[in-house]
Amino acid sequence: MGVAFCLLLSACSGKMTKGGSAQLVLNDSSYFEAPGLNVMVFSHSYDAMSDDSQMVGIEIVHHGLRTVTNGDVRLNPIPGQWDLHSTLIERKVERENNLIIAQLKYDTPHFIYQIQVRLGDGGIYVSVWTDQPVPDDLVGVAGLNIEFTSTLYSQYSDDKTIVMKTDELEPSPIVVGKKFDIAPDDAKRHITVSSTEQDLLLYDGRNEDQSACFVLRSLLPAEKSGKILEWFITVGTV
Repeated sequence: MGVAFCLLLSACSGKMTKGGSAQLVLNDSSYFEAPGLNVMVFSHSYDAMSDDSQMVGIEIVHHGLRTVTNGDVRLNPIPGQWDLHSTLIERKVERENNLIIAQLKYDTPHFIYQIQVRLGDGGIYVSVWTDQPVPDDLVGVAGLNIEFTSTLYSQYSDDKTIVMKTDELEPSPIVVGKKFDIAPDDAKRHITVSSTEQDLLLYDGRNEDQSACFVLRSLLPAEKSGKILEWFITVGTV
């Protein structure tokens, strides 16, 4: 596997970080924080001049550096500058539930959904909710994405990394699994992402878009409503 994002199907055999998972709280500025860590949930809007803005959706600032961004439902595995993005309808904070809710939409085809981010079990639960099933035109197209900054995580890759493609327009994932342990040997960058139902798909976008990132993605399932997808994320700190 060309990229040293450690894939966990049961357990990781590599050395684990000496740091621990951050104990986040919902602060007075309506984002999650802990020493060495900030997690924002749609605290910023998409740039009207560029659809691949790097400060939008779910963002993680890790020991002063933005390591994760653009956590949102997207219609491309590796979104580019001119690809469609959602429009934020409403953002709500439920302090009593340690919960931030963003309601969003796509106009064509019409699709309204929520991204909910909740503290729990030493990490954050990120879920996608809908009142109606995903439109047929978006089945196999729409997915929950997050992007990892390649300038920070490129040290965890080597020159043998190859992006396999089904054709010149559609990239394929380089790894598929249910749990990813990212930078397990670096306490300042250590992140785990797990999904109980939908597969996690890892894409190498360093040569595919201007943002040059790694993208982790799960496709939204068909014929479901309510909570249709959920990830659990933990972030290490020192």
